[in-house]
Amino acid sequence: MFNKLIYLRIFLLSWALLLSPNVFSQEPISPEENPSISEPKKPETVLPQESGSKIISSAMNKEYTRPMFFDSEDRVTLQSPEFEYDMSANESRSLKIGPYELNEKTFRVEVKTLGQLHPKLKSLLPESEARKLILAMKWPQELFHDGLIELISREGQVLWKFELTDKIKKDWEEEAAKMNALILGRSFRAAKSRDILKSNRDSAASFVFKDLSGIPLFKQKDIFRFCFTKNDGLLVTRLCTQRYGVKFKDKIPFLQALTTGFVPRVILQKETAELKGALEIPYDIPFSFYADLATGQSYEFISPPPKLSLVDFSETLNTQTVRVVGYDIPPLTSYTILNPDQYSRLTTILGFQATIFDSRKFWMSEMSKQDPVLYFPGSGGGVFKQKFVLEDVPKAKARPYLAESTPEGTYLSEKVIYGRKLAKDKISSEQVKVRVSKKNPSVFEWTFAAPKAAEYNRSFVEITHDGKTYKSYYELYRAYANELSLRLGVLASEGINVLAEGAFNHWFESLFGWSNNLLSVQRWGISTKYFSSLNPLSITNKGTQVNLTVLNVDLKYRFDQGLWLRDETTGMMLSYQDISFGALKSPMIGAGWFWARSMPKVFDDLFNLLPFMDYPKWVDLEIIYYPVTLKSDVTLNNNIALNFHGQVLWSERFFGEMGFGLKRYAFSDIPTNQRVDFNTFYGTFGIGFKF
Repeated sequence: MFNKLIYLRIFLLSWALLLSPNVFSQEPISPEENPSISEPKKPETVLPQESGSKIISSAMNKEYTRPMFFDSEDRVTLQSPEFEYDMSANESRSLKIGPYELNEKTFRVEVKTLGQLHPKLKSLLPESEARKLILAMKWPQELFHDGLIELISREGQVLWKFELTDKIKKDWEEEAAKMNALILGRSFRAAKSRDILKSNRDSAASFVFKDLSGIPLFKQKDIFRFCFTKNDGLLVTRLCTQRYGVKFKDKIPFLQALTTGFVPRVILQKETAELKGALEIPYDIPFSFYADLATGQSYEFISPPPKLSLVDFSETLNTQTVRVVGYDIPPLTSYTILNPDQYSRLTTILGFQATIFDSRKFWMSEMSKQDPVLYFPGSGGGVFKQKFVLEDVPKAKARPYLAESTPEGTYLSEKVIYGRKLAKDKISSEQVKVRVSKKNPSVFEWTFAAPKAAEYNRSFVEITHDGKTYKSYYELYRAYANELSLRLGVLASEGINVLAEGAFNHWFESLFGWSNNLLSVQRWGISTKYFSSLNPLSITNKGTQVNLTVLNVDLKYRFDQGLWLRDETTGMMLSYQDISFGALKSPMIGAGWFWARSMPKVFDDLFNLLPFMDYPKWVDLEIIYYPVTLKSDVTLNNNIALNFHGQVLWSERFFGEMGFGLKRYAFSDIPTNQRVDFNTFYGTFGIGFKF
């Protein structure tokens, strides 16, 4: 499902980058260099907005803003991934992996003072803080992102280790951003907002240990090295520094590198190889590489090349560049994430992030038409070169756009949606049908085919532009509209009573085909529940023992348009409740509020510790008050229901469920002068089926 925020960010990020004067980076680490702090540099090359601009004609307007995507299968061919390396230059003191370089400048560890991180920092920090000894590290982030950092002796003994997690790394980057703002004389918020505009990864990663008390660094009388390791089963990446010794100058310790006496070598697939080479790597077969540099540094990995998931190819305003959109595995070159997680700090602290969502992360990058190449990381490490063979890349202005109100999902196998193209372009579809408006040749009505439930459906149209035909598509997630479930439970009041319950839910795509997005489309649902006690209860003022049965029929309206079991919502409901306690009956009408969403991450993680619960989970809450009786000889006395319900989605169709809550049944039958007054806590569990 393409989240609508993707399209907004395409526009905002592209133009924000075009207009942004300077973007700051993090460059380590000598007295003249800072591992995370540097002077402003020129802005990055940006991905221009290909439509919605006065420069280029486009089908986009204020009503049709949702871009369709161009299918790449018939226009782009992916060659086999390549691995290229070069350690033949500079006396083998430098290793190039694709466009990235490993040497003494890009990969090193230093002991220095905090004030030495940047020439201006010493005068800006308190003296006691500026003189604090730190351990500063710099490495090529393309070769290592996070994992285990180890201090290793000459004999190979691990003297100290530290798990560098993504969170710890981000915390340091946050601290570095504050120092960066201090150096530049800007507020932290303003400096950070500029950093956010960056769309590429920093080539140089860095980390600083401000507390050296736990690192047995200055006790070492022999040489040692630092190694950065990431293991994932059989996949591994490992990056090791030069050998260091501890020296002192004016009683201040520093690390001195041992840089001679090492023999350079390269091992490919466990066999000695030349110091320079390039070779094609087949998919699914782990590829191993090992290199010792003449400096004593080493790099190795075992990983298959990545399999790419591409979404879109098109020319940009600059016809010599091609925009590429994909998901999951972003390139190592400059890119923008189109649908980043956008949770508030409070939501993240509380752990209330969603757990049912489109987990794909869409990235956007660009490459030259003359040299259509991007570099990607392997799943276990390494850098792989991906060449593209381009054949008549679609023109940007040929892209059709869908109405802003186009949903991201549906309950139907065929969904009518509306789009816009250039008036002169022709459009057709082999999937169901597409019809151009007779009044406006730019507007079309498209019957979208979504035959597969519980997954994303991709449907295509063909656009003929300037005599050339391009396939364009959109995706909709199709959900099941119906649920049927059977439950057992207990009622706890003055005693324990067993109950059986059946429930049915249905969500409407729209009301009688009405296309109003506020009042009709994906707003309404109806649910029915019927339960009966399996053993008699005594809840009247005369102590009569009879069975309790209750029928509920609820009409629900979502405040937020979307799909049940996918999109969080709150809403209101109108409820009919019919209580039968022996011969006493009380039909009534009530109103209430409901809230539904995927289980918050903090609770989902706990439940996932149980193997049978490690599946997507959905929860909902209802609060209903019944003030109106439908029977003239019955009076009501504060009938309420508080229901909490959860599902664990074991498969596309089958689910388990649990529920609990509080119910109050209270009414008086005037002709018989009998009164029901029953406050109870209940709990249920059961299984269900979606269709």
